[in-house]
Amino acid sequence: MGRVPEPRTNDERELLLGWLAFHRNALAAKCDGLSDDQLMAMSAEPSDLSLLGLVRHLTEMEYYYLAHAIARGDSTPIYCTDDDEDADIVGLTAGMARASLNRWQAECGTSDVGLVTVDALDARAPATVSPYAGT
Repeated sequence: MGRVPEPRTNDERELLLGWLAFHRNALAAKCDGLSDDQLMAMSAEPSDLSLLGLVRHLTEMEYYYLAHAIARGDSTPIYCTDDDEDADIVGLTAGMARASLNRWQAECGTSDVGLVTVDALDARAPATVSPYAGT
């Protein structure tokens, strides 16, 4: 898998897009070629974190903090609920892997479009209540 280089000197928007691409690519490279079961392997006990969980968590972050904040749209989390704030990381099955990877890529694309088209990066989205209890 080809690796995205670290961004060097650009304007603020290009640096943001470059660093996002760099870090997204690093995670994609770690997942590349792994089976669904390997994506679910826990990183180190007692942690529940796996590469699949990390992908799903970052999908939530792309959606809520980038796409939602930019588009000012629906703020309903993708995986997590008030009853299960850790549903992006805990209770995963191998059958979730491909759909989760595809959703992550889609959310990354949506975020990028928003970041390219938003007028000002320092514009603030309207204040909303976090969808996660206690945060």
